[in-house]
Amino acid sequence: MNEQEIRFADSSNKTSLIGVLMIVLALAGYTFFARPVSGDLDTMKAGLATKDVTLQNLKTQLDTLNKSKEDLQLTNEVQRVKSVEAVPVGINEDQVIKDIVKIAKDNNVTLHSISFAKGSSSKEGIGSLRISSTFEGNYQDLTNFLQGLEQNSRVFRVDSISVQINKLEISAIERASFSLSIDTYFQQK
Repeated sequence: MNEQEIRFADSSNKTSLIGVLMIVLALAGYTFFARPVSGDLDTMKAGLATKDVTLQNLKTQLDTLNKSKEDLQLTNEVQRVKSVEAVPVGINEDQVIKDIVKIAKDNNVTLHSISFAKGSSSKEGIGSLRISSTFEGNYQDLTNFLQGLEQNSRVFRVDSISVQINKLEISAIERASFSLSIDTYFQQK
């Protein structure tokens, strides 16, 4: 072989060696830089899917509120706030019990029993809760209790009242035992 052929072969080996070195560097770069980022991409995709579900839920709630707004013909912000208080989102039996106990206490009425059943409502997106309860007090206490229900920020509708007057023999005091069937409303989630 002559000297020119040796230089050409030597130059060809260097080019091949540089090519192999570039491929090794590319694979190393992928392994150390691109692969960890692909894990972040999967995490971001999962986060995006969660946010999409949240967005759909919020859109559904907004649609329900807009439908309720149209049904209730609300024209200003004060009316909207009052209607949400009057017909809150979700049943929330605990708050219903607290409201009834407070109204009874404020009006000198003794609460003996309270029970709940799911009622029915003709409005879409609005549910009803049927409350059956028994109380004791005098006749004026009963009327004050009913006024307290009317003045409460939550809507209570008395469906039926049963009153039994008991006169205590020791004194001339009359006590009334009364049973009420009450409906209250809530926005379904």
